[in-house]
Amino acid sequence: MLSGVVALSLLVAGQPGTAASDWMFATSNNFELYTNAGEREARQTLETFEQVRDFFMRVKSANTTTRLPVTIVGFRSLKDYKAYTPLGNSAAYYTNDTQRDYIVMGSMGSENTPLAIHEYMHLLVKHSGLKLPPWLNEGFAELYSTLQPQSGQTLLGALPPGRVRSLQDGKWIPLAQLLGVGQDSPEYNEKDRMGMFYAESWALVHMLALSKEYRENFPKLMLLMTQTGDSAEALRGAYGKSVEELEKELKRYLRSPTLTGVLFKARFEKVKIERGRPAGELETALVLAKLTSFAGRNEEAARDLRRLLESHKDNAEVEEALGYLAWRSGQVERARGYLEAAIEHGAANWKTHYDYSLLTQNDVARGEKRSAALGKVLEANPEHVDARLMLGYELYRQKSYGRALVELQKVRKVEPDKAAQLLLVEAYCALQLKMEDQARKYAAEAKKYARTPDQGRNAEQLLTWLERKESAPPALAARVAESEDEPGPSLRRVIRADTTMGTGLRMEPLSVKGKLVKMDCLDPMARLHVASGESRQQFLIRDPGMVVVRSATGGVVEMICGDQNKDVLVEYAPVRDEKLGTVGEVVALEFQ
Repeated sequence: MLSGVVALSLLVAGQPGTAASDWMFATSNNFELYTNAGEREARQTLETFEQVRDFFMRVKSANTTTRLPVTIVGFRSLKDYKAYTPLGNSAAYYTNDTQRDYIVMGSMGSENTPLAIHEYMHLLVKHSGLKLPPWLNEGFAELYSTLQPQSGQTLLGALPPGRVRSLQDGKWIPLAQLLGVGQDSPEYNEKDRMGMFYAESWALVHMLALSKEYRENFPKLMLLMTQTGDSAEALRGAYGKSVEELEKELKRYLRSPTLTGVLFKARFEKVKIERGRPAGELETALVLAKLTSFAGRNEEAARDLRRLLESHKDNAEVEEALGYLAWRSGQVERARGYLEAAIEHGAANWKTHYDYSLLTQNDVARGEKRSAALGKVLEANPEHVDARLMLGYELYRQKSYGRALVELQKVRKVEPDKAAQLLLVEAYCALQLKMEDQARKYAAEAKKYARTPDQGRNAEQLLTWLERKESAPPALAARVAESEDEPGPSLRRVIRADTTMGTGLRMEPLSVKGKLVKMDCLDPMARLHVASGESRQQFLIRDPGMVVVRSATGGVVEMICGDQNKDVLVEYAPVRDEKLGTVGEVVALEFQ
């Protein structure tokens, strides 16, 4: 087996300046950074990112922030950086995978502050849910890249000499053509044409966002652009002007002798950054392997990661990285296997458990593992609606109707296109539990929200059967677990209105407080005998791994078969099992 040092030396061999011992790791409140450029540059870069983030949150949008951890990777030279960039002409780039955001910089230091801010703006725009064309996305990032402290305030919109010179000396791109530039256009990719594209995009956004005549409607433009996807239409909707009129006004605006930025009273706050530490061999190798995959060299990245796994057997982080790389490469079964191994070896990130659930959602044999993974997601993130829906649907498939209904009824808000499916599954769970009034209410609501013929037909069939009961109850025809996620890791966000489900249809778990007097082991199930006052009831634990156990005093609760004498609060779904004599299925136990 290769040692960690040997494996790492193979990973970084041949890459100038990337020896493992050169790398350090530093953190701040909202960022982490790996660099081989030195501690002073690391702390300076982290301070810049924290200050820009703080300014943006206070001045522009307290609601716009990142959903994922942000990792900055900074190289000490463009020569080191070149092997890890997918963009030949860039000095920095922003990208992400399903677990974190990455800003990768070709060199560090104060002279690269505008570059750092530019990439961070791309990150914020992405997480805002806005869908912007290249001219608006790059123009917005260029505008904010000029942020700088000035006399206790912050200046936005200082004139970058290089952009101004390009506009003065070069041939302009017609505005109609600029608005139509796409990700694959020459203006966006060819070095000798990119300069004018960035300069004009900066100038147009400067006028629209900062000038007295236009700035009031700039937020409206951003929203219309996201809704319509048509730049000319969005500009006309926001400002009532044609592209030709705006082009004339832009040239006049740039000739103004008073053209300048805008001062904000908010200032860059001083941020304390703790000293960094040498980066570990394993973490450095992982980061570099991920950058190799971002650069499009997936086979090389997979080879590096497999070699790393040889020297760090059963390491969950390496298995996660291999799983996500396989997923991006379209090797879905291999991705399932790696993520499953990562979970078995202690993967801590809830996103790994969620993505494993997505990848296996149609694999019946992995049902129990999927349920356990979704349980981990909800432990870390109780408001994760999609995970809650998936767990409820999985329990329905396993015919655990009471527990399914309890999980699904915790969903308070759901996107309109998911409402009918949720209500239908709740209706069929209620039907199986002989709660016909509830089933009727759910089915009627499902009919209102139906988006597909299957959904409408299922709701109508159930309502008809509940009215007539002329035959066996109908079955739910459509699949109960549909994921809208793309067929690979993606962080694309879609803005939709939420639908609040009426609280009149909610049924919380029932509970009883009393004395646990006995537990019968019915491998793999268990039956609890609980005395409450003068009554004695029995409850079924169908799957011990899915029951939440709490102790009011903390510590470990030990339960063995046979007689007990413990004060307990039992939360349960009202699912009777006549054969076992139980009145409900246990959802949670709290020992008093």
